[in-house]
Amino acid sequence: MSLEMSPEAYQAIGEGLASVGPDGWTTLTLTFTAAAHADSSTVVATLADGSTVPAGPLPGTVAYTLHQLRRDAYREGAGTWFGATFTLHADGRFAADLDYDGPPAHDLAPELYVLDLLRNPRTPDATPAWLTAKLATRRVWGPTDQIEPSAEQQVALDRIVRSYTDALPAGWVRLVVREECSVDPESAGTAIVRALVVETPDGLEQRDFRAPRDVYFVLSDLMNELAAASPTRVVVLSLVIDRDGSRTVSVTPDEARLLEGVRDETSSRPVHDYLERNRAELERLAAAAPAPAGPEAPVVASRPGPLTYEEGAGRRAWWILLGVCLVAWLGLGVAGDFVVATLLVVILGGVVAVAMWSTTYYSTTRLTRTTLRAGSKKVRLADLDPSGITPPGDRVAGKLFGAGWGAVSSPTAIRVTPRGRKPFWVQAKDPEALHAALVRATARSSA
Repeated sequence: MSLEMSPEAYQAIGEGLASVGPDGWTTLTLTFTAAAHADSSTVVATLADGSTVPAGPLPGTVAYTLHQLRRDAYREGAGTWFGATFTLHADGRFAADLDYDGPPAHDLAPELYVLDLLRNPRTPDATPAWLTAKLATRRVWGPTDQIEPSAEQQVALDRIVRSYTDALPAGWVRLVVREECSVDPESAGTAIVRALVVETPDGLEQRDFRAPRDVYFVLSDLMNELAAASPTRVVVLSLVIDRDGSRTVSVTPDEARLLEGVRDETSSRPVHDYLERNRAELERLAAAAPAPAGPEAPVVASRPGPLTYEEGAGRRAWWILLGVCLVAWLGLGVAGDFVVATLLVVILGGVVAVAMWSTTYYSTTRLTRTTLRAGSKKVRLADLDPSGITPPGDRVAGKLFGAGWGAVSSPTAIRVTPRGRKPFWVQAKDPEALHAALVRATARSSA
């Protein structure tokens, strides 16, 4: 089945594929499989002599665009496509073939298809035999079972625990998390309560804990997959991390409680009152596992790191302006009236200062280990897709980060893609240096 796409979608897919093609390619063929939030793909390049070689990996901008196209291609009762083939020719010709009913080229977990059907429902007549068979292979848990994550899901859980632990402040004793996730259309969503117990000179205190953003999407995708395997379509993740290095993680089927506004013994109250209910145990834990020596420190994840790239006007221009104003004031004052000289210098100097400040503010690009700022806008590196950061390419029209809509020229613009959002472009005086710094910084942030 053919696909109607906007010029922006054609451009995003075409540019993304061309960016991973080897020298001398004549055709690039992308085979793409998607279900729910997950996808798998292969890119094959055909060379001038007819031989084929693998290309890729697929840029995040292309995967993001294709997931959007899946949502737009949904047909009531018939669902949307799971597999697609896209062909890009060196002369610019482009073809897309979508498959709503055939088995996709890449294998995905059955829980992902369960989740996809909840988002893109199909009637029984529109459900192909291969999909029915795939759904029958999913793990089925009983209402009282503890759900066992797959090996891949366990890796994600370990990453979440490491990220949470790294973000805990000095003096922490225990972190308790209860997260509820539902994929049932009647109560879809997530709700979470956390309690952080910290040792202070005045004794133990319970505080709020703000989870680091670098694992937000990892946790969201994981919880949705686990909920799709639950007989109730709702799961509860219970996580306890102790200062002595121990941890307890459990995932169980449940009913929607926090999501339905229930705040009682079955949901949030045990977490909200955690310190008072478990004070004796926590005091023993604090005594048995002393906090590392050192002053109280803020959350590690929130500290700005050293600069990795910065451009913009320096202080020299301000000193020059100050010197010019002083000379003008003295010259006008000696030659005439100091009152008039003061008024003229203040007014004209103020106008120039405002213009300089505006130019400096909106032309500054600053990259630290945690944040990218361009002009008036900033974005956390943890929210960026590392594969969606591309070096300067062809001239395009798009949204300039920190500025307005304009023509973005290839020598100065870098495309950056936040997870789950549209890409934007950042202009730089030294785009190669900014691109290299962004690649290093995002790799460090997602590690």
